[in-house]
Amino acid sequence: EAEREFEEAIELDPSMFDAHYYYARSAFEAGQFEKSVRLYEAAHHLRPEDYQSLTLMSSPLRRLGRTDEAERADARAIECIEKSLEIDPTDARAYNLGAVVLANLGERERAREWTRQAVALAPDDPVVLYNNACTLAVLGQDDEALDALELAIAARVSHWDWISKDPDWER
Repeated sequence: EAEREFEEAIELDPSMFDAHYYYARSAFEAGQFEKSVRLYEAAHHLRPEDYQSLTLMSSPLRRLGRTDEAERADARAIECIEKSLEIDPTDARAYNLGAVVLANLGERERAREWTRQAVALAPDDPVVLYNNACTLAVLGQDDEALDALELAIAARVSHWDWISKDPDWER
């Protein structure tokens, strides 16, 4: 039913960023990774300054085994995030999503710095706490990642379908 509603929204207004972006998220949670990638790309095309579409696009790409494309999306995402942080250096989500991207790109120290900044800016936000756990998992800090995941769960992170498909937890 949600899929039908998203399709109708896009048909009614093909330039609606939110319809593409949230449909992409929903497709990822449903395990429709190809569709998710296409929708994230469409969302980014509609709003090129938005970093979220690019940062989240690398997850379905990784699930599809398209690592090179995921790394290219990550590199593009960091460029968008850096521009966004120049405008708003208090954007916890930018630091938060960027930290996971940096970890995936092998920029370990910068990833740690950005995740600390995100948590300092929004210490009670369950999504920030969850992405902190993801960053730690990608960095191979397994015990710290699981402790951070427990904090996110205690703060009521509620994206179970997302978490079950998130490639950050494959290790």
